[in-house]
Amino acid sequence: MTQIISREPPREYPEKEAFSIAENDFVVSRMVDVFCALRSFFRAIPSVLVGFKQLVYYAERDYMVFFTPDIFVARDVPPKKRFAFYTWEEGKAPDALINFATADFARDDFGYYREVFANLGVREYFIFDPLGEYLNPRLCGYRLVGDEYAPMNGGPLFSEVLGLELRVEQERLRLYDPQRGAYLLYPDELQAEAEQLEQENARLRAEFARLRGENT
Repeated sequence: MTQIISREPPREYPEKEAFSIAENDFVVSRMVDVFCALRSFFRAIPSVLVGFKQLVYYAERDYMVFFTPDIFVARDVPPKKRFAFYTWEEGKAPDALINFATADFARDDFGYYREVFANLGVREYFIFDPLGEYLNPRLCGYRLVGDEYAPMNGGPLFSEVLGLELRVEQERLRLYDPQRGAYLLYPDELQAEAEQLEQENARLRAEFARLRGENT
């Protein structure tokens, strides 16, 4: 069994990259929704890493060779804190990437980087265009077959890596769990659910107090 030995990353490797100016607050908020939902979904599985805007280096000793996926998922990796992802340390590339289309990345995704991802063995690759400005259809998915990507066909796209369906709902990318028959909830939905539960608890407390008062 191969043991992956963790070591401190070289100092010359930057561990973060500035957001592109093309990524406005609206698009970033949609990214955060998906990231938070996936992180919560995989929270109980420590060997699954969900990354957000984390640099992925894939050429040892060359700090200029990297890419920054909006979201990635890597399975079967050691549970530890990471500020960047080094493929030679992990022994693999991320298993699935999710990128949101912007003016710059919509162009790059269908050329150079898609070939890079295939060569690295990234099993699945999704691109979502929240506003429908660059892609038709707005959600595209690719699965690695041999050493090339084959497009996923159909409406909802099933991810074998995630065990989830990716669906388009208005300007959101939704994640559907077919085993539970339910969508993964996003932060605003979780907050609304918590507020509704608190209101129901308050109503029940008031009703209990009223009934107790009638019986005294």
